[in-house]
Amino acid sequence: MQLSVITSSLLNYRTSNIVPARVKSIKKAILEKDFETFAEITMKESNQFHAICLDTFPPIHYMSSVSYKIISLMHAYNEFYGENKVAYTFDAGPNACLYVLEKNVPEIISLIKTIFPPVHDDASFIKGLNTYHVSISKMLLDSLQITPEPGAIKYIINTQIGDGPAILLETGLHLLDEIGFPLSKC
Repeated sequence: MQLSVITSSLLNYRTSNIVPARVKSIKKAILEKDFETFAEITMKESNQFHAICLDTFPPIHYMSSVSYKIISLMHAYNEFYGENKVAYTFDAGPNACLYVLEKNVPEIISLIKTIFPPVHDDASFIKGLNTYHVSISKMLLDSLQITPEPGAIKYIINTQIGDGPAILLETGLHLLDEIGFPLSKC
């Protein structure tokens, strides 16, 4: 990203003209539990981050063809329902992070397993929290116009929001020593 700071004119424009308003809007969406707005801002921010990567000279490429297929899948899913039921963002790499309301998690995971089925019906394809399988309607599948790609995703991690940051007073619970360095057992 140091190269982006030096070479991307989009980064400078975003910093001064886009980010302040989006931060204000997403804070409001979170406080008001407005998932529709939260989802839209999250996806736009992800897209612009990767646009900055492409605007960097020479360009940086984090996302893969599967990353773009996930974006298409999530937009097609939201379009089918006429609302944002899922939002994507990506780490500094090709790995999607999806935000979904708890009630929609089983359908999203079942949909991903349908479009990106594991090569082997491996029980470890879903890591983290358990969820139940739901059947994906033919109407939804037909509307997606996305060809399944077996083995394109290695696994899904299903988690949920936690309590947020906490101050740990017991030293045995820390991942850092008393001066802030990682413990050797990490």
